[in-house]
Amino acid sequence: MKRITSKNNLIYLFNEIPHKERNAVGIASGQSVLLSIYENDKFYFTEDINLIRYEDILLVEEPTPSEKIFFEFMAHKKEAKYTVSLIKKYGLSHYIHYLPKVKFSILDDGTSFSIVGNLEYKDSIHNKEIPIVYINNEIIDVVDDGFTYTCDKPAQNTKYTFQLDFDKQSISKNFEYKLDDTLGSKSDTDYLQNITTKAKTERAGRGKSIIGFPDEYCVIDTETTGLSSQYDNLIEVAAIKYKNGVEIDRFQSLVQPPGVDDGYYVDGFITYLTGITNDMLENAPSIYEILPKFFDFIGDNILIGYNTSFDINFLYDKALEFLNFTFSNDFIDIMRYSRKLYPELEHHRLVDMIEHFNISTEFSHRALADALSTHRCLLEMLKDIDNQDDFINSFKRHRKHKQKGLNVAAIQGDPSKIDVYSPLYNKHCVFTGKLEKMLRKDAAQIVADLGGINENNVTLKTNYLILGNNDYCKTIKDGKSSKQKKAEEYKSKGQDIEIIPENVFYDIVNEFIEE
Repeated sequence: MKRITSKNNLIYLFNEIPHKERNAVGIASGQSVLLSIYENDKFYFTEDINLIRYEDILLVEEPTPSEKIFFEFMAHKKEAKYTVSLIKKYGLSHYIHYLPKVKFSILDDGTSFSIVGNLEYKDSIHNKEIPIVYINNEIIDVVDDGFTYTCDKPAQNTKYTFQLDFDKQSISKNFEYKLDDTLGSKSDTDYLQNITTKAKTERAGRGKSIIGFPDEYCVIDTETTGLSSQYDNLIEVAAIKYKNGVEIDRFQSLVQPPGVDDGYYVDGFITYLTGITNDMLENAPSIYEILPKFFDFIGDNILIGYNTSFDINFLYDKALEFLNFTFSNDFIDIMRYSRKLYPELEHHRLVDMIEHFNISTEFSHRALADALSTHRCLLEMLKDIDNQDDFINSFKRHRKHKQKGLNVAAIQGDPSKIDVYSPLYNKHCVFTGKLEKMLRKDAAQIVADLGGINENNVTLKTNYLILGNNDYCKTIKDGKSSKQKKAEEYKSKGQDIEIIPENVFYDIVNEFIEE
């Protein structure tokens, strides 16, 4: 397999398969993936390409190890939409045709009114494309990477749509004129529901979080290299089938993370936490091999886990990314049961409940061992539930945090909105880095209104260190910040602390709102 560049600057990964008739007339034949796509386009795996002539091939090179893995990924998936996480994972960013971002501003001197659009380009191997800009069939000249549209001063909330035509793409950019764009200026905004929905990761078709006591179920657990399905990888999965509380079958496997060139699959902290080493993962089966077997094993069973929304979201995202498969099993998170049954406990982690129930376990933070411990905890909880129907009904109550009239500027929570069953209740939270999807004060307000406690620095009390998505990615690529190192040190000593990117923070909040 080679990487080829054609005379018209198209770049392919190309696995040549000899074809006597086509080769005889100078036409290449084989499997290919076009790398030089537009950022809003898709990658496609083509089984039989017959449009490249040998005379049109300008350059033939060896692909990188990551590109070889990407070719294998595409051979399984056949097509994949461009995403930032995908191209970062496989090192493809320099091949992409990036369309310019448009930043709008207003010029209003009292006598004339103009909308100014500035085009901002990313660095790329491709030549900068200057679009033809239209509005209402009128062409606007582009000068020095910008354009200006002069018109009568509009009324409040007037919308303008600018059409940008490139050589092979056409996009629309909208601008809405507002006198006051200040967040929170509308007093009747349902703040929590509104702002978290905007930041929410959509998972169409994902199973529902339910409350119940099924006769047949699978207890699952996963181990990962971190808490972000966008940047981290699965390294172990386990599932145990039960019927009427009796084990029927079990499944467990390590999973080799894709896209690793140097054998460095996990860092020292993950090895310390899980006992899983780089040597153990070196010959582990790939995610393409294991996920289909795992999903076949669990079938359509209801899934049970501990803090299992994380496992479900991670498995959903990886199934969609690598298999183009929608993971849709309903699930039960028995951490919700523990909070309801034992509110007097300071913490409700799996390790806390294992200690509370005096359950013996040989390993922790290994998928199969944690799945077994989860089931033992469930059996102990069942002993403390007098009436299962009453217990289920106790979860069906009005959500206080949907009330209106939140003051965005205040970081202190409104006592009337605080919910003692929220996952952030009485949890100490620290934000660090620039958040991608909302202002830090707005995120802190969410914490406060769910009963959490905002802190400026990581301390022995901290439960969540929440990193901006870009900062989380940087910590993986370029080393870790002092706050993250301190948090990892505290976690290694048994402190109840998690290091999460902002997307996982939004997932935690939205899971609670939906439940």
